[in-house]
Amino acid sequence: MPANSILIADDDEKLLSVLLSYFKDEQFTVYLARDGGEALKRLKEDHPDIMVLDIMMPGIDGFEVCRRARQFTDIPILSLIHISEPTR
Repeated sequence: MPANSILIADDDEKLLSVLLSYFKDEQFTVYLARDGGEALKRLKEDHPDIMVLDIMMPGIDGFEVCRRARQFTDIPILSLIHISEPTR
């Protein structure tokens, strides 16, 4: 297992790119997932130290990913909630 590894699970490509850049600059090994199913697969295969998890994702949402992940891992999970500006 690599030291300082993180799984970032989000369907927003722009945010993935920014987070990837920040964590790589801090010497993290970064794993990416673009939906809930991929996040669960990466958790099982890569065993990251921490996960940043978007709540609103296609397919399996972040709440369900978290529930399922807790069946086999106890890594820290940070949840992201995207709040958009109301349209005027």
